[in-house]
Amino acid sequence: MRLPMRVKLEKVASRDATRPVLTHAFLRVDGERATLEACDSYKLARIPVELEAGDEEGFVPVEALTTARKARAESVSVNGSVDIPGGPSFPRPELGQFPNAVQLFPDGEVAFAVGVNAKFLHELAQGLGSETVRLEFVKVGDEPSALRPIVVRPIGGDAPEADGLLMPVRLAS
Repeated sequence: MRLPMRVKLEKVASRDATRPVLTHAFLRVDGERATLEACDSYKLARIPVELEAGDEEGFVPVEALTTARKARAESVSVNGSVDIPGGPSFPRPELGQFPNAVQLFPDGEVAFAVGVNAKFLHELAQGLGSETVRLEFVKVGDEPSALRPIVVRPIGGDAPEADGLLMPVRLAS
């Protein structure tokens, strides 16, 4: 399996040992499409990957992905184990049923899209004293605009009455 070098799925996988299915990534193969997925029940990421001969669907330890990225391995062998070229081998556990990302993604037409800089949003949330924020998209007239500032309000935290603004990132078409 060829790996995108900047992807850090370990940031999405659960650290809750009581939910072992979510503490690993999952390689899903659906016909010609293959995705590497991670989920912690609050967030889910799926990354398209290119398979190589012998790669098989199943769980992939996040430690193997972290090790491969740090070793700058462009690909890993994912069959009975996860083998990093010139590096260690990681067993692939049999843990049960991983969440079905295809069923979880909402069906339908996109009504509205904005781009945000995740680092700026994280810094603003910290500045507002909360790990959880509410994003408010204000429309002027009949149409919402993806170019208007986004109002950010903390949910709980140390300053529940605080607020801030985040400028959206212009989307290319």
